[in-house]
Amino acid sequence: MSPSPRSSPSPSSSSWLEHIIVHYRWAFVLLLLPVSLAYDVLYYARSAVVFWLNSAPGRHGQKVAEVQRQVRRWREEGDHRKMCTARPGEEGGDVI
Repeated sequence: MSPSPRSSPSPSSSSWLEHIIVHYRWAFVLLLLPVSLAYDVLYYARSAVVFWLNSAPGRHGQKVAEVQRQVRRWREEGDHRKMCTARPGEEGGDVI
């Protein structure tokens, strides 16, 4: 008795996403690499503009003093809620 040849899974038995990624990976390369590069360039430019317009090193002390004032007011009011920043998730420092 000879072993039966292994057939590759049909798209119905595996996920369609897997099928598309395996057979059309060139589309991902041609589409996602330029999109990723454009995102990186735009995000770098945004960060530079934000740094130079809003976060100049000369204003650091002023910003720290403002945050300290807000924290002191929060403690004096006896608020027992947890603090959180208004920073978007992608700018947070969380490490998974």
